[in-house]
Amino acid sequence: MNNAANTLRQWAGSNGAMLQGLSAPLLVVAILALMVLPIPAWLLDTFFTLNIAVALMLMSKIKMPATASPRTNLLAPSMEPKKLASSCTSARRRLASSSLMR
Repeated sequence: MNNAANTLRQWAGSNGAMLQGLSAPLLVVAILALMVLPIPAWLLDTFFTLNIAVALMLMSKIKMPATASPRTNLLAPSMEPKKLASSCTSARRRLASSSLMR
């Protein structure tokens, strides 16, 4: 067994560039195969469990929240109320100047 593992390591070491070049196409073929071929229920359960476990591990490593402050979640910059006082004042000035010109 140890001899087979050493042979495999030597082959992978000498063909490392080829393996790196084939990794992306093999990944695409594997993803397509998972979408097309039927997968047993136990394998789907395993993938689902691993997905949740990895997500929980990543969430536990994140110490800082994604937003700067809690208020930024409540008020988006595009949702802030417009300052109506300045626009009303300028509208009143325009009306006053047009009435004076008549």
